[in-house]
Amino acid sequence: MKRPVLVGFSGGIDSLAAARLLREAGFEVHLLALDLVPGNRGSFHTRVCYAARLIDMPVFFRDLTEDFTARVVKPTRETYAAGRTPNPCAWCNERIKFVGLAAAADELGIDNIATGHYCRRGAWPGAGGGPVPVRGVDEAKEQSYFLALVPLALVSRCLFPLGELTKESVRGIVRQLGMALESYCESRELCFAADAFPAGSSAAGAGEVKATAGDIVDRAGRVLGHHDGVHRFTVGQRRGLGIAHSEPLYVYAVKPAERLVVVAERRELYRREFIVETCNWFVDPAVLPAGLFCQVRYRHRAAPARVRPLDGGRAAVVFAAPQFAVTPGQTAAFYDGSFLLGGGSIL
Repeated sequence: MKRPVLVGFSGGIDSLAAARLLREAGFEVHLLALDLVPGNRGSFHTRVCYAARLIDMPVFFRDLTEDFTARVVKPTRETYAAGRTPNPCAWCNERIKFVGLAAAADELGIDNIATGHYCRRGAWPGAGGGPVPVRGVDEAKEQSYFLALVPLALVSRCLFPLGELTKESVRGIVRQLGMALESYCESRELCFAADAFPAGSSAAGAGEVKATAGDIVDRAGRVLGHHDGVHRFTVGQRRGLGIAHSEPLYVYAVKPAERLVVVAERRELYRREFIVETCNWFVDPAVLPAGLFCQVRYRHRAAPARVRPLDGGRAAVVFAAPQFAVTPGQTAAFYDGSFLLGGGSIL
């Protein structure tokens, strides 16, 4: 008897290849498309149905637009307005996608779910080790970082058929199915309300945030320029400052209450110690190795660090060497080699 699996199906290259590979591996594949972005229903349904026809399978839709707006879009707006930089993709995986897939699978009596993430799952060899996310083999596409906040109970149910593959090999799979790739565009990190902010702003796509003009100052408080709203800036940002200076300037801090954006030279943005809140653990934090690697944004190369769990779901992180632009609001992910052991939000 075939083993059933419910695949999160967006109609894109990755979910199409994942469904095809699972069916070839002998699974009884069911497709579920989670409708998330308000106002995007027509084009989303067209794309999903087109991709499902390529593998001659029915696809079912579930409308989660209200949940997505309440649990991802609204908190994203609020976080930008508070001068922090959120990670909406990590929130979506934690709060919407994996939860929605698991709930639908439970209704159908299906144990396993699957996604098109470039990630693997494996048994951590440490004390009491169990199934944890593991980095995918394609370093350029690897996506385990975005799963750092997903509860262990959901990760333990999830299959990741693309984890051993490269993006190019996945494109080859869908080419064989007849998918037209000439005009295909990858999904963006901020997939909602993209026209709410000028292109290139840090909060582009976050939705409606009340813009309040203020000053751009250096660390001594000297006014160097002006801005149209703190939500347009994130720590480490260089572009869009509109300031002439002898050395390139970067956003050092964002202070919404004072309507200030503080800038400094790059050398001043390196940070060694910080606190992480609302931690999610895939292993018992009491048995964490003394030395881990911490990744503080998607394109950051994880660096050696000590991670010490604290009360209240927090953890203290100390890098072996200071790292550039550790940004409040972003996700910190903790690795033992390729094994993802946990993560949380940077304070």
